[in-house]
Amino acid sequence: MKKAFGLVTRWSARRPWLVLGIIAVLTAAAAVGAFRIRMEFSQESLLPDKYPSVAALREVEKDFGGLNYAKVLLTGPDLLSPRAALALYQYQEALEGEPGSAEWGDLVSRVESYLSFLLRNREARALMSLYSSLRTSASSGEALRAVREFLSSGEAQSMREEPEAAPFLQGLEAAVERGEAGAEAAEYLVETAVSEALRRYLESAGSMVLGKMVTADGKAAVINIQVRPELPQPEAMRRAGQLEEYTIDFFDSRGLQAEVSGEIYMMSALQRLSLRDSAVLGIIALLFMALVLFLTFRKVLDIFLTLAVVLVSLLWIFGIMGFAGIRYTVMGMALIPLMLGIDIAYSIHVLTRYYEERDRKREAEDSAVTSVATVGIAVFLAAATTMFGFLSFSISDLPPIRQFGLLCLGGVLFGFLLSITMLPAALVIRDRGRGVKDARRVEEHRLLDWLDRGLARLSLLAERHRLPVWIGCLALVVACGLSVLGISTSADFRTFVPQDLPSYRSFTRIEEFFGGQDMTVALLKGGDLLSASSLRQTDEFVNAVLDHPRNLTPEGDRKYFRPEKTNSLPGIFKALSAFPPVGDAGGDPSGADSGEGTGSGDWVPADREEAEALLSRAEEVFGFPSSSFITPDREAALVAFEVPFVDEEGEKEMASILRDAASAADIPGRLEIRLTGMPLIISDALDKLFTTQLESGGLALLLCALVVVAVFRSIAYGISATSVVFLAILLEIGLLRLIGWPLDIMTVMIASLVIGAGIDFGIHVAHRFREELYENRLGPEEAVNATVRNVGNALISAAVTTSGAFLILAVSNFSPLRRFGVVTALALISACFAALVLEPTFLTTVATRLDKRVRGKNGEGR
Repeated sequence: MKKAFGLVTRWSARRPWLVLGIIAVLTAAAAVGAFRIRMEFSQESLLPDKYPSVAALREVEKDFGGLNYAKVLLTGPDLLSPRAALALYQYQEALEGEPGSAEWGDLVSRVESYLSFLLRNREARALMSLYSSLRTSASSGEALRAVREFLSSGEAQSMREEPEAAPFLQGLEAAVERGEAGAEAAEYLVETAVSEALRRYLESAGSMVLGKMVTADGKAAVINIQVRPELPQPEAMRRAGQLEEYTIDFFDSRGLQAEVSGEIYMMSALQRLSLRDSAVLGIIALLFMALVLFLTFRKVLDIFLTLAVVLVSLLWIFGIMGFAGIRYTVMGMALIPLMLGIDIAYSIHVLTRYYEERDRKREAEDSAVTSVATVGIAVFLAAATTMFGFLSFSISDLPPIRQFGLLCLGGVLFGFLLSITMLPAALVIRDRGRGVKDARRVEEHRLLDWLDRGLARLSLLAERHRLPVWIGCLALVVACGLSVLGISTSADFRTFVPQDLPSYRSFTRIEEFFGGQDMTVALLKGGDLLSASSLRQTDEFVNAVLDHPRNLTPEGDRKYFRPEKTNSLPGIFKALSAFPPVGDAGGDPSGADSGEGTGSGDWVPADREEAEALLSRAEEVFGFPSSSFITPDREAALVAFEVPFVDEEGEKEMASILRDAASAADIPGRLEIRLTGMPLIISDALDKLFTTQLESGGLALLLCALVVVAVFRSIAYGISATSVVFLAILLEIGLLRLIGWPLDIMTVMIASLVIGAGIDFGIHVAHRFREELYENRLGPEEAVNATVRNVGNALISAAVTTSGAFLILAVSNFSPLRRFGVVTALALISACFAALVLEPTFLTTVATRLDKRVRGKNGEGR
């Protein structure tokens, strides 16, 4: 292996310009790919389709348009007034339409407000349309033409059959006969009719609208806008941004205040913040590393060369992302500091050994070749184990973790290859004509020389007091190991969103006004969904959810699932039986779940034909859209629960309630109940987080240990080099438990990352110790002193830069990223400490026992 590295580096050192030219061409190609990167931020994008909840969500998207809603919070002095209602009507008219046939048809699938049920009544909609025409008419003549068209419409003819509507229609006819002078009177009549229709509608709808879509005092209302799932997220976010501007301007011009929220706006804000964070964190990381490199090497060109290696490897990663179509997610924000911190260590070790060889009066080319041929093995081992650490992410169920691991693996590989080709080539070009050095670099660096000597003394002190050191380590291992029992988990992507974002605050305000806005659904399939047995089974499922013991407080209130926030086919039929239909705008247009029901079965249709007739009746009289709850082919139906946005424990409890109820109601061969929505998706992810940590961490540790043992050709030395990560991993677990931070989608990666990156410190110490022991013929104690004096500086610099890169994440706007950065940094620092202070005690013990064994075989110890 030493010869192979020597050949590669010698070729690079003899043809430095060719090497740099090839790298420049590859970098230019990578830059092209980097511009093709697309971003994606959503909970569903983090999870595999094989999760039951995600697979069910895909079916809901296909059959019912999905669960992604934008929400508009309207506030004003009186949103129940005719003019406020007119603003709502005009807004819905502007948004609704088929894709391509309306301004917002490509984004908006459906719009729901407190007016929606009323507007599905044909007469009420015609009345609102007339009111809109009158309010927007440019002249009296145009207004009267609108009145004439209304009076001749089929809706007006239908209204003539209602005695209550006769005075209104006669008044409009009289206004038309008066000519232009009657336009103002017509507008007054229509506004009065709209006011009366609203009053009667709200009286009949009651709690099914009041408190659910609009407050009883009319000070606030919510509009739900279903976003089309087929629209790619980047385009959806762009259009959602345009819709936000349009919405705010639209209602502001009508004296109302509008705030927008919903997942699409939270994710859009998250995307903007992530781009800003990536830039800020990257710049801070570069400045920090430049400072550390300057303190280490004290040459501006050294800083430039070392950072250039890392930046080129980072650009290559982004190029691969662009060409491979890998989306940039929130996890990508950790990519820049992480690669800067890890890859720079390889260049630091090569550059440090290069100067050590130059101090021995070697020419630039020989120094470059020798530095890679010697320390290159340790750097290769460090890179290989780090790559194995990231490779272990490939067994994760979560696609972003798998992709993140593969990207980091590529970044480590690029960083290693560039550190043994690009860096030596650049050093040779710079130093080829400078001859040999006249002074040792360490003598010019008093502070670092003092640090080397201090570390050597500390290592020797630990080596001479092995028993107390081992007992202390064992106590720490046991304490941290036991703390794993108390670690919580978190899988809600929305925890990435800072709570001071306007969209998040608006979402919270909507929940304060109207209760839960999260959507959880049960997808029903199998059998005849409109049969009496299926409807009763569905109703039993709904009641089992509402009355589940864990859904009830000690006072008997419902915590998560409420009757007024539940919509289902049985609820529609109960509403029909409880509120006899009325042929005017004052009829009950809600079609929502009327509550518990009588349980007598009177609401159940006698047969399929009656059920179909009742659905048609609900659509015509109540304005209920049956397509919201059952597909046209009648092969799938929904039960929808609006639930509050709660913490992970609450999400898990809701998921458990739903699964218990579905299990009790699910009859094999008849009705199949499949659950989805955020609580179920999060529950599925939570179940996998801890096993992902164990599986990926265990695989990383096994692979790294095997590689080190194989290269060192010694189990004892391999285990000694690997031992440093045990302390780091257990310290990570202990920190999470002590601080109370959860195991989330970011922190779940720390164990494998620390194994892959932290073992580097142990490898460099073990490799140099063996070199001093077997090649330089030093005794174990002298070998420890020489090892720490020679590699301590480079290890400290690498640890400071790598840990510093992660600590920089602590200034991120995203709490999961902050936790990830802080815990990883502390774990890596502990790995470096273990390598420099604790590992030498293992190495000297191994060396002493091996020496005794050799002496015993040779008969020297007898």
